[in-house]
Amino acid sequence: MASYTITTHTVTTSSSAISGARPLAASELAHAVGAEIDWVVQLVEVGIVEVEAPVPARTDDWRFHSAALQHALEARRLERDFGVGLDAAALILDLQHEVRRLKAVLHAQGRPWALQTQTPQRRTRNIAAAGRNPTPCCSRTTTPNGACPSTTAARYGKS
Repeated sequence: MASYTITTHTVTTSSSAISGARPLAASELAHAVGAEIDWVVQLVEVGIVEVEAPVPARTDDWRFHSAALQHALEARRLERDFGVGLDAAALILDLQHEVRRLKAVLHAQGRPWALQTQTPQRRTRNIAAAGRNPTPCCSRTTTPNGACPSTTAARYGKS
């Protein structure tokens, strides 16, 4: 006869409301993202999150704005999903913030069309359609659809 063992695990979850009125302690921030306080210290060192001023000497007394939780969660996701270090995560988060800011500026200026991206071939066709000569990427001229003959030949193994 077969013998089976059933193992049960108990999972306890807790939640708390985050508001802008009550700052987060370093231990609360660490707990919310499933990390240790040392990890939160590293977030501060690379500039992903900022401690509310004035900055206390003891890390246990540090307080964070509620936006720090979002930044910490994004950094944790980048670490987990892509294996990036915190320095790289800080750079990625800064670039994402800048892209969002620039998109908001373009939208505020009434130029949402400027947010659309174009492939190089489509951009070349648009330039040609406007009556300008597209700049070839090599000594040969581009094909009617805007592709470079050298690139096309290399892609399909032709010379």
